[in-house]
Amino acid sequence: MSTQVNSQEQKVEIRLNMFLELISPKEDILNKIDDVREISVSVANPDYSEDTILDIINYGDHLKIVERYRSPLGEINVIKVLDDVKPSVVLKLLFPNIFK
Repeated sequence: MSTQVNSQEQKVEIRLNMFLELISPKEDILNKIDDVREISVSVANPDYSEDTILDIINYGDHLKIVERYRSPLGEINVIKVLDDVKPSVVLKLLFPNIFK
């Protein structure tokens, strides 16, 4: 599955393996990601399923970040709102080995 920046939908899907290494997209997207409306980060599991761990919604002047945590007891969503921050900065902070 190839992931691209779609100008009509304004959504980017970033896929990571279980060691949090980048699977797709292979091209450098940090230059384009600040103009995208929605960013979704998912992690591949050993049982060939994927879990969405992070959603970033870009409203222009602020970001809404939804962190998703799963445990045997259930799912917890942590919602944060950040003012005057670009999505590329958030991705660099959360995944410094991938986005440099």
